[in-house]
Amino acid sequence: LWIDFEHIVVGELFPVKDSKIFAQLLNITQTLDKFGLHAERIYFDKSFNMTLHFGEIKVLFGTSEYMDEKIDLLQVVILPVVEGQKGTVSIENYSPGKKTYSFTPAK
Repeated sequence: LWIDFEHIVVGELFPVKDSKIFAQLLNITQTLDKFGLHAERIYFDKSFNMTLHFGEIKVLFGTSEYMDEKIDLLQVVILPVVEGQKGTVSIENYSPGKKTYSFTPAK
């Protein structure tokens, strides 16, 4: 989901179709910052599933459910292991009782 603007007026709200995107964007960026992580790009699909990019690593993040736990997992376990590689990390199905994630190297 791209945020496209036809015009911007200083002091007024951005003209977008769904303002929930800003709340989601603020939430994920503040939470990443809390953990000392900074995504280079953040994409949302129509269902607000997120994809984060850290250098050559694409992270299929999913929804904001369990956001703190997913970001902690990224910071402590996953990103240090895949550092310097290219590929996709899948954590969109993470839940506390089901700690599944995967890394698929780029071809």
